[in-house]
Amino acid sequence: MTANLPHDDVYLGGVSVLVVDDRATIAAMLEHCGAAVTAVGSADEALEALERERPDVLVSNVAMPDKGGYWLIGKVRALPPERGGATPAAALTGFTRPEHRASILRAGFQYYIEKPVTLEKLAGIVALLALKAQSLLVVGEGTRLVIAGRAFDLYRRLVSRDNLPVLGSAAIAGSSVLLTGQHR
Repeated sequence: MTANLPHDDVYLGGVSVLVVDDRATIAAMLEHCGAAVTAVGSADEALEALERERPDVLVSNVAMPDKGGYWLIGKVRALPPERGGATPAAALTGFTRPEHRASILRAGFQYYIEKPVTLEKLAGIVALLALKAQSLLVVGEGTRLVIAGRAFDLYRRLVSRDNLPVLGSAAIAGSSVLLTGQHR
């Protein structure tokens, strides 16, 4: 699929994303941005797909029938890294209270996405989590950031102080960003 995006959007070509949701909306949004998406409707299916496909990023709804996102992230984090246990993950939820956010982050997700979510925000979070997965040097070209070894662009406005804590430490100098250190 070739993404046909306006100038300000993030292109996620080359980023593989496992989406766990009982609706197709999130998967369709990420495919629109060029991501290679595997969409499943249950936590059990997600665990199998994660080990089989080893995606760059996991995006999971927290509230699902049967086993939910908390069960899934617990199982994922119990896996060794070579089987997908360190896969960066975002929780998709309608729960918006601070205690829900804290609980989601403590469970092992790196990011909390409130529903409803815009295409720009979803794509930006997935791009940032893909960066975390790669721990790559990011080299700027004007207002664009090009991530070495990946087939997507990330705009500087998406790398804000609000986003950096989920990525670990970051050094920003001129038009370059280097993500290093311990990552949650």
